[in-house]
Formats: sequence, structure tokens, C-alpha cells
Amino acid sequence: MTHATKYLARPLALLLSCALAAPAHTMPAEIPQSFHGTYALTTQAGSPPPQDDLGGVVLAPGGILCVADYILTSPELSESIAGEAIWTAPDAGVQVALSNIAGDFSGIDMLNEEGAFLGQLVDTRISDDITCGSAGDVSEIIDAVEEIFELAEAAYPELFPTDEFTAPLRLLDGYIYRHYPDSGTYIGIREGAVYVMGGDFGDHIQNMGATTIVLDPVSYTHLTLPTTPYV
Repeated sequence: MTHATKYLARPLALLLSCALAAPAHTMPAEIPQSFHGTYALTTQAGSPPPQDDLGGVVLAPGGILCVADYILTSPELSESIAGEAIWTAPDAGVQVALSNIAGDFSGIDMLNEEGAFLGQLVDTRISDDITCGSAGDVSEIIDAVEEIFELAEAAYPELFPTDEFTAPLRLLDGYIYRHYPDSGTYIGIREGAVYVMGGDFGDHIQNMGATTIVLDPVSYTHLTLPTTPYV
């Protein structure tokens, strides 16, 4: 058993007893259902292009925006532009701004960390599909995913440090994961199980058990996080 795995084998009651300091979202943005779907976005004529080819963008229930390999959540209303919702990806140094949420979809602006304009993407709506790549429809599980990650961060800050910012969710091969560069660790969820790797966990993915065990509000005091060999 690795040093890091011993940390996670502590009683789960300890993990769930940690108080989580919720970030201040004083002006959350609600994305209309009419906006949900998949879009193929292209750079508007005369607009500087974003640094990367973003491909399709998905707007899903619960304020979810999937772009490239990011799953962005918790949009906030812009303090300077009425009717604009903003998602932030701090590790990528960008903000994604959705304009005119009180009206019709009119495009997405890409901004840098300071809010300077990088480029505007205009839409071609492909379909009403709200699946985010290999993870499928994440709208019904995203709250549980974020709760598990936040519990791990609060209980084991040495393994999952968030000193500078909370890293956004990423997507790869069906895993919804978060990377912590300071410790080199990853925590992810795929098909109802929790996985870790990197840093003290080593280079192989470890299955830490089902998400239902981690979040069980009744029996958690009688359980510990299970440990398994590398998979």
C-alpha cells in the first residue's frame, strides 16, 4: 500500500466531517433551456482567433459548458455586461462568455484572465444533443463528481492542493478528472467509480471504489475508502 493510499484508507467519516468553504457566487447565471445543445463554432470574420481549435461546444442543463476537453460549471453573470454568463478555466488562462442569455444565442466570446477580448465564435447549431464527448450526459452526475473532488481536497490538501485555484474539470476516455500540478496527482470518476493516480499514487490508475460508497449519507460512518491493486 502506498503512502498516499494509506491517507485515503482513513475512516470516511473523517473525510465527510471536513467543512467545505463554498466559493462566493453572488450572481449565478441561469442558462435558458432553449440554449441547450451542440454547436459548431467558427471564428467571426475580423475577429482574432482563439489560441486553439475548440471544435464543438455543448451547453447542457445545470450550467454546464463542454469545450475541447474541459467541462466548465458554475457560470456567473458578468459585472460589466448585462445578460452575459461567464465560465472560467483558470489553468488555461481563459474565460468563456456567453452573450444575451435573456434573448437568443448570439455567440461566445473568448477572454483572457484579465477579461481582454481574444476572439468571438459564432454558432451553427448542430443538434439538441447535450452529451459531453466520451462522458455522455454529465448533467445528472456533475454535482456528485464535484462534491467528491471537494471532499478529497478538504480532507487531503497535501494530495489534492487548491492553494491558487480550483482546477476545472477535464475529460479523457470517459474519465471526468481534475489535475493538481503542485502534487502531480489526479482524481477522476468513470462509470460510477473513483480513481486516482500520479504523485504519491504512482503512474498507474488506482480504483478507489464506487461513488455510491463515498457519498452514502447513511452508512459512511461504518466504511473506509477501499483500496485495490493497480488496474
